[in-house]
Amino acid sequence: MLETTTSTIFIPGSNLKGNVTGANWLFLLPKLRMRHVICVGMPLHSTLLSLANFCRHVTVVCTDETQEEQMDLAVDEADLRNVEVLLARPAASTMLPDQPADLLLINGRNSASWLNQHTGLRADLLRLLTADGLVYHEYVGNANPFDGEALSGREMCQFWLTPLSGEMHTAVPQGDRATTAYFRQKQLYSPSVNKQLIKRVGAALGKVAKRQSTPPAAHLAPIHNAPAPTAKRAASGPKRQLRKMARQMVNAFLDTVETAEEHLSRQPVTGPMLRRRGVLQGAGATELAQHPPRYLRQIAHADGVELDGLRWGLSASGEYSSRKLLFFLFDRQAEAILHEPSLHKDAQHGDSRSTEPGDTEHQDTEPRYIVKMVRDSVFNERLENECRSLRLLHAAGVGDAETLPQVVFAGHHDGLALVGESAVAGIPLRSAAHYTAECPYVHAAIDWLTDMAVKTVNPTGHPQEVGGVLRQLFEQFDEIYQLKSEHRTFLANQIARIEQSQAALPLVFQHGDPGTWNMMATPSGRVAILDWEAAETNGMPLWDLFYFLRSYTVGAARAHDSIAGFQQQIFHDTPLRALFSAVTTRYCQQIGLDLSLAESFFYTCWMHRALKEATRLPVKRLGQGHYVNLLATSIENRHAVQTLWTSTDG
Repeated sequence: MLETTTSTIFIPGSNLKGNVTGANWLFLLPKLRMRHVICVGMPLHSTLLSLANFCRHVTVVCTDETQEEQMDLAVDEADLRNVEVLLARPAASTMLPDQPADLLLINGRNSASWLNQHTGLRADLLRLLTADGLVYHEYVGNANPFDGEALSGREMCQFWLTPLSGEMHTAVPQGDRATTAYFRQKQLYSPSVNKQLIKRVGAALGKVAKRQSTPPAAHLAPIHNAPAPTAKRAASGPKRQLRKMARQMVNAFLDTVETAEEHLSRQPVTGPMLRRRGVLQGAGATELAQHPPRYLRQIAHADGVELDGLRWGLSASGEYSSRKLLFFLFDRQAEAILHEPSLHKDAQHGDSRSTEPGDTEHQDTEPRYIVKMVRDSVFNERLENECRSLRLLHAAGVGDAETLPQVVFAGHHDGLALVGESAVAGIPLRSAAHYTAECPYVHAAIDWLTDMAVKTVNPTGHPQEVGGVLRQLFEQFDEIYQLKSEHRTFLANQIARIEQSQAALPLVFQHGDPGTWNMMATPSGRVAILDWEAAETNGMPLWDLFYFLRSYTVGAARAHDSIAGFQQQIFHDTPLRALFSAVTTRYCQQIGLDLSLAESFFYTCWMHRALKEATRLPVKRLGQGHYVNLLATSIENRHAVQTLWTSTDG
């Protein structure tokens, strides 16, 4: 049981925000693993690391001594033993390696212009390319800075890229207006404005105001030092309103900047200055204008699926290396694009402005398939687990094509897992939900999770085995977070209650991450659930339902402090507390779980989430983790938790 969780070693800081694999343009190429790559000019550090990972040997040709010094330092600090740094000496003879090259990477406009001036060295570099070798470079503006005459006999494909600088997050073959328009409408591109920086500035201003108005909330202190949190809401007043206004102003500013950038990019005068292009030249380049990348077609063909002729675009956004690459594949005949809200959750981690899925949605404008692919083989197991889980759910009769992605093909390319899935139509649940206890979407999601539990229940879980697995997680949890004695004893007692159950415990198929962000509202008013990487075949009962309801109640509270929002909605007499109690009671009845154990599974749920969150937190910030403090708050408000499932609370 809990095979996915128990096979994971939770190391704090191992999946930090910002540590993202670079060189996303590599996934446009026919193959990732190359014997030799030559870079002219200094690549981004993230690009250099990816090239060193995927290529047997990397040669960086620096155009001046400053670049050489910086590259030598970067190579030494990262201990990149397969990277060679050379200083170009056009006036003399640059000692280029004898080894043939699979790829020539030209880094930036300055490097392209420099090569144009030094035609002899350029010719030497091009002669090193193999027969199927490729040249890749990027530029911003209307004029390609690289002299095309030197490559006049080679195939070429250009791509629309975003953002204007830094790592590429979006790639669509140039001239494919339908796919480009779709990516714009669905917000599958990255604006050039640094949204995260602006949001951090706004958050910092809010924190300043908060420090001036009230001391820090108890549950935001490290759990092993925290005084007892209370259910009292943060003090209201003018400064609280100022913080709210500051957040609204930041969001409005970001909306305005994005709208202005998109408008200017479409204008004949300003448009060229706001366009970033990627240029791939060499054998097989032109086929990318008409077909998805070759390796996708080959893997799909092996599973009996033909992708030839499909339009396509790549979304490679995200601030974590665990985020998947997403290829959106469309039927070629769908050229008309309707102006409608965003659709696929995975590539949207921004706020959607839509409110309801519309009946006017034209299905031909939507992708036929969405292909997920890992950026690093260390995450293969997660995507392979999603593939297995979706196939198991399909076999068990859980969900259908409208509410659950269906696996169409799967395989590996150069050691990296990928899965082709049917596209799910709809809009993010976070946009469609009313955030009330009566909202039809919250009830549809609850029914979805309950139905899955009923259809997949294994009623023979041995209490001591379940307790043993939870105790294993508890030991990791205590080691990482260093619980204070009272909380350690309380949590150990909750696990003991499960372990001492006189009846067998039902185990269920568990999604593992069913927050509102992983759900879609479909055009017919149903709910679809995406992203099954964390699924457990024999998972814990109630955990999915608790986790979903937590995410929904936080949205309903609309509180800047999500823990305070949860307290407000669940620990007090509210309609959502009544809903929480009723649906979890019904769930227990339907799968045969003793209701007296609901409280123990409630606490262990947040323990499990805190363990997973630890990988995204630096060691010095572990005490500020959301779930460890949600657990602490719940323990300190144990009476409010306990009475969720007593007759006096309904």
